[in-house]
Amino acid sequence: MPLLLLFAWIVLETLLLLRLGRGLGGGVVLLVLLGSAAAGMLVIRRHGLGALREVRAAMARGEMPAAAMMEGLLGFAAGMLLILPGLLSDLMALLVLALRRRLARQIDRRMAAARPDLRSPVIIEGEYRDTSRPPPRLPPGG
Repeated sequence: MPLLLLFAWIVLETLLLLRLGRGLGGGVVLLVLLGSAAAGMLVIRRHGLGALREVRAAMARGEMPAAAMMEGLLGFAAGMLLILPGLLSDLMALLVLALRRRLARQIDRRMAAARPDLRSPVIIEGEYRDTSRPPPRLPPGG
């Protein structure tokens, strides 16, 4: 199923680019694609360095930098979507950039709910037997 969705995505991107090329011309489409790729590189560079600074600051405060790391990852994903040729991927990238903080908070909440609480001790009841040494042999008949 995911492979079918990927194939449908590629076909739709291609059809949209061809239709845009017929309407505006191939040169304009090429400029749009090159411009979005350049914008994607800038987004990756800007959000990557910004996320690194935020992670360092959170760690200096003694906090877990999960939200900052997630925002950086989403910024990187948006940049990669801009680099990919196509109008739908560019639209998805702009949506990710616009909703980056909200998405990062939502993902962080879901991950926090799935994380075990390590502050309370974990007690596992059970018995054990040392099998590293064979049991002592009893003399015959006794």
